[in-house]
Amino acid sequence: MDRFHKYDHVVCNGNVDSAMKAAPNVLEGEMKVGAQEHFYLEPHALLAIPGETYGEMHIVSCTQCVTKSAKCVAGCLGVNEAKVKVVVKRLGGGFGGKETLSIYRSGAISVAAAKLGRAVRIQMSREEDMAISGQSHPFWGSWKVGFKDDGSIEGVDVTMYNNGGSTICCSNVVMDRGLAHFHNAYHFPNIRAVGKIAWTNLASNTAFRGFGVPQSALICEDMMTRVAAMLERKLGPTAPSVDDVRRINLSKEGQRTPYGQLIPQCHLPRLWDEINETGDIEGRRQAITEFNKAHRWTKRGMATIPTMYGINFPVKYLNQAGAQVLVYCDGSVLVTHAGTEMGQGLHTKCIQVAAQVFGIPVADVHIAETASDRVHNTSPTAASVGSDLNGMATLDACEQIQARLRYENPPSAHCPSPC
Repeated sequence: MDRFHKYDHVVCNGNVDSAMKAAPNVLEGEMKVGAQEHFYLEPHALLAIPGETYGEMHIVSCTQCVTKSAKCVAGCLGVNEAKVKVVVKRLGGGFGGKETLSIYRSGAISVAAAKLGRAVRIQMSREEDMAISGQSHPFWGSWKVGFKDDGSIEGVDVTMYNNGGSTICCSNVVMDRGLAHFHNAYHFPNIRAVGKIAWTNLASNTAFRGFGVPQSALICEDMMTRVAAMLERKLGPTAPSVDDVRRINLSKEGQRTPYGQLIPQCHLPRLWDEINETGDIEGRRQAITEFNKAHRWTKRGMATIPTMYGINFPVKYLNQAGAQVLVYCDGSVLVTHAGTEMGQGLHTKCIQVAAQVFGIPVADVHIAETASDRVHNTSPTAASVGSDLNGMATLDACEQIQARLRYENPPSAHCPSPC
């Protein structure tokens, strides 16, 4: 029986086989990266309140996406999404653990609430939450690399596996991210990255901060470290250090990523050199070496690691947000946007945006809860773009209102001021 979920994506650029044959050094290795628990402060808790007619449902949830929860509830009850209202005031942490799997709890309690005709509440214990809410995806990577004696990489062939668990959930998108970001901040002229998703009996693994990038980048960095170690064994004191190997392979302006995206601006080499100079990296390493020689049980270490991360949703239509802004006659402002507050300060930022546009104190701006009936068809608050998308949506709405309030000509006696 095939124990893999259906997935066949590959990121390929250049001629990997030819590069391997031509490379003076070839090395193979593998690395395993384990799972992580989200361990947010607030375990999953939901409340479903049925309305007057069948299918009318009010859900108070701790989800990172009210739209996904509304879709799930509507599907379970067999009604239109317009009958379902999902609200979120704030979350006690999320980190991706409340983006996808939380929606199924909404569907379950909505069925119970509709059947009983009364409110139903569920609050999970920490043990229950950890058992069924999924974790970050464990990765296992097997790689083969060809490189020169100066440490420059000529070709990389890597196959990565992640453990999707019992369902594929978002494991395919996590693997897409992992494949696209395996090169991290480096330029590999020839690369082939193959992804596979294991189908196991674990609770389905889900979104987690970084979304597959930390796992794949760590596998890449392990490869870079082993390349430097092999060169040290081969060349001795004249071999490039691991920092030299990283430095010579950094992406440069005008190059393209393995998936074809042009890098129009790239400050990595300059930043690397400035950090090493101003941070006295070499001197600190020598001090660490002396300390480790003098202490048997206590050890110190330091590493310089570059990172490149794409802050957006791979599915382009998700890179959008909405906001509803209401201005009252007393000058106060009520803002509702598509994002969920989970400790990252999203509400505070949107309040500051509205206050600055209208020129009023932040105390006069109030953020209502995130609600699917106020701002609909929302994207998840994820991918490191919550503040950018919802902040700009709030800005756009405020500027539209400000433009309507602004006089093109000063008011005259024949043109009374608005109340």
